[in-house]
Amino acid sequence: MATLRAVKNRIGSVEQIKKIAGALEVVALTRLKRMEQDTIASRSYFDKIRELIFDVTANINFASHKLLERRKTIKSIGLVSVFSDEGLCGNFNANINSRYRKFIKDNQQKKIDAILIGKKGQRYLKKTPKVNVLNIYSALDKEVRDSSILEIAEILINKFLNREMDEIYLLYSHFKLHLLGETKIIKLLPLDLDSAAKGSKELHRDYIYEPGPAVLFERLIKEYILNQLQQGIIESRCSEEMSRMLAMKQATDNADKMMDSLNLIYNKTRQSQITRELTEIIAAID
Repeated sequence: MATLRAVKNRIGSVEQIKKIAGALEVVALTRLKRMEQDTIASRSYFDKIRELIFDVTANINFASHKLLERRKTIKSIGLVSVFSDEGLCGNFNANINSRYRKFIKDNQQKKIDAILIGKKGQRYLKKTPKVNVLNIYSALDKEVRDSSILEIAEILINKFLNREMDEIYLLYSHFKLHLLGETKIIKLLPLDLDSAAKGSKELHRDYIYEPGPAVLFERLIKEYILNQLQQGIIESRCSEEMSRMLAMKQATDNADKMMDSLNLIYNKTRQSQITRELTEIIAAID
């Protein structure tokens, strides 16, 4: 049977783990509340950009635009995957990796160039040697658009226009309120106008374009791609904090259960020790 000192040390260790997990849960909850508002608010802006694209294309035919070109033969694919920079977030990265590997397996006959957002994505590179990783970016502090988002968008657009990529996809975790995020893969390029129009109100507005419609459409497409990348990162960061909060809560609950079990062992061990000491005293008196 375990000694009292050993059991007491284990109880102390579990208490420390519980405190750390509890503190991380509070931090994750605080971040989540802030990110939750930003995520929901950013969806409205993205929906408006999508609606504007639909409105413009409903009045003027831009089917010949280079960023709308659908290639007959798909030889090369670009994939932007959003992981996390930090750990202790449950199955967040594992779920992204599972979808990441499935996508690569489904397209193993094609050349795949990947851009990883989130340093935790590096651990999965050895398991996918067929993928050419163009660059790895940090996922932190990207609740607002920064130069790296612009850089990623520029790389993708240039490679698509130069026919180095025939299709480009974004893999991220879509945030759901009070639930674990849902991993999604969406096509960035070529831009699917049917998808862009989904959810938009079909209104035929008579616009006066300033500057001209071609210039406006060009800016809208690039803004759409930039915003889709930004939205994917924001959604993933929010899902990450939700996953971290739930993981830390589960760790705290498990620590409580373990402490109850250890306290029971401690009491049994203490009772056995007292019984043994009483027996030795009585035997000595006799």
